[in-house]
Amino acid sequence: MHQTPSEWVRNKNPRVIWYSHSPNREAFDLYKWRMKRRNLLVRPIYWASIKAFKHFEFKTVPRIEHVFTNSKNSQSRITKYLKKDSEVLHPGVDVQRFSYKSQDKFFFYPSRITPEKDYEYAIKAFKLFSKRFKDWKFIIAGSVSDRPDHQAYFRKLKSLCTGNISIETNITEERLIDLYSRCYAVLYTPINEDYGLVPLEAMASSKPCIAKNEGGPRETIIDGKDGILPSSLWDMTRAMEWLARHPQKCAEMGKAGRKKVEKEFTWDAFLKRFEERAKEIANQK
Repeated sequence: MHQTPSEWVRNKNPRVIWYSHSPNREAFDLYKWRMKRRNLLVRPIYWASIKAFKHFEFKTVPRIEHVFTNSKNSQSRITKYLKKDSEVLHPGVDVQRFSYKSQDKFFFYPSRITPEKDYEYAIKAFKLFSKRFKDWKFIIAGSVSDRPDHQAYFRKLKSLCTGNISIETNITEERLIDLYSRCYAVLYTPINEDYGLVPLEAMASSKPCIAKNEGGPRETIIDGKDGILPSSLWDMTRAMEWLARHPQKCAEMGKAGRKKVEKEFTWDAFLKRFEERAKEIANQK
């Protein structure tokens, strides 16, 4: 179980293991950020819904027998907001789904089209980059929900996608894998991401990922070896420029990433540890 409030099954079931990607971000670490973006009429409703959610969450989580989480970043949130111990168990990546085809002159950012993914940051970095590298492109791809705020955000992004920037929505898995396989490198700029499978999928495609130096990517990317972790917008632009000027180094980073995910981020390792703990919990009296 990982989608909130899946953990509430503990109220009807004994001996539950909760796999948590993060405590509900709407209620905790992104609460103030979200609240500022809501109009004055909606804020009281949002406040009341979060207060009700927390009431049940704080009653339920202490009763759960064991909590797995995807990263140290999420583990720190579980400790801070839920006062609960947890064990980090990284998800795997289906490495064999991904492959390398070429190093075409475009950067790629695949993820859900939601405000916390902060596509604007990547767009700003690319626009600065494209002042010197005019024949390069930037492709954004992701799913868009029917939520009004997500639709509004999508419209905002479309208005920013000028020149060599394009956005594709609800693409097929084949198209996603093709874009990974042909892109030059992957950009990833969400706000304090829990964990983030995008850097691992980039590595599985033998492509380096340039990600904000925060959150989950700091646990999966080794800066300068299989990706780059810039700490500012200007640093991200410079990282893109450096990779563009050094295609051999870019290829070497991609190969290093592929080797790493094949060795360290497998579903076999994930399932082995999960099964071990499940048996321990099941045998408790």
